[in-house]
Amino acid sequence: SAIAGATGLDKRPSSLSRDGAKTASHRRMPPFLMDPTAVSNDQFKRFVQDADFKTEAENFRWSFVLEILASNETINQTDAKHGLGRVASSPWWMGVYGANWRKPEGPDSSIMGKKKNPAVHISWNDARAYCAWAGRRLPTEPEWEMAARGGLEDEPFPWGDRDDDAH
Repeated sequence: SAIAGATGLDKRPSSLSRDGAKTASHRRMPPFLMDPTAVSNDQFKRFVQDADFKTEAENFRWSFVLEILASNETINQTDAKHGLGRVASSPWWMGVYGANWRKPEGPDSSIMGKKKNPAVHISWNDARAYCAWAGRRLPTEPEWEMAARGGLEDEPFPWGDRDDDAH
């Protein structure tokens, strides 16, 4: 679906700019196209079959999994002596051998019954390859931010002007 061109403005004060955003700037954006939903497992599976594609997570043979989604067995393997362990500053993220788009919660999981769910464990390189196959492109950062804001302008956050982290 098309998103109409608009002036994108990010007026987030620098004190709230955790992502390195610069000061607010006005920018006229031409209309662009963006799919209304994320790429599903079913769509990604067609791409993988048609293009004989292997994702980076499949090539690396591991990816990060949120602990709450993992089985006890996967958690135990991650925390074992030869496991990949956890992200020190975010210990709920675990390095899991065998996690990829086909096995999103680890080696003992699958996408059975999840055909319409968004494909996960997809790197930027994987996404670019999918887009090339599908005749699409990834959005630019300003396009993504505009779409994520749902067209809202002149507010520091997608939900308005209140800093919910301060409450």
